[in-house]
Amino acid sequence: MQCEDPICTKFCAVHAITRRSDGVLVIDKNICNGCGVCAAVCPYGALYISPEGKADACDFCVERLDRGLPPKCVETCLGRARTFGDLDDPDSEISKLVRSGKARPLLLEGIRATRVYYIPSPNETDWDRIGSNEYFLRTLDQRKRDLPPIRGVV
Repeated sequence: MQCEDPICTKFCAVHAITRRSDGVLVIDKNICNGCGVCAAVCPYGALYISPEGKADACDFCVERLDRGLPPKCVETCLGRARTFGDLDDPDSEISKLVRSGKARPLLLEGIRATRVYYIPSPNETDWDRIGSNEYFLRTLDQRKRDLPPIRGVV
């Protein structure tokens, strides 16, 4: 979710999760000890422990960003359902979507801002309260349980 004030960084004892100068959160696999605490505290279930035993999460394909390419999911999305851009550039497509009110963050309790936005379905009449919707939270909790097992956390 690329939270603006990520709880995972506060709980990473080895400081393996950092924010790059472009604002993207990354996990240094050379530093990560695979304890899994970051995955356990992430309210979105966005972090997990990979089969290699290291924390992992979407980092917008930073190796592609460094080459001037969009994230792979954006490039390969046939329906153009994904947009990527610079939120700090007022002329970018994503900034325009956010300013229009069409693109909205999914904020759970205690989360002030993320760098991932969604365009709610016209059928979603109560987007601002979805983060406290009991059914949504149960579904999110199930997703977290379906992620790869967390090593080192009982």
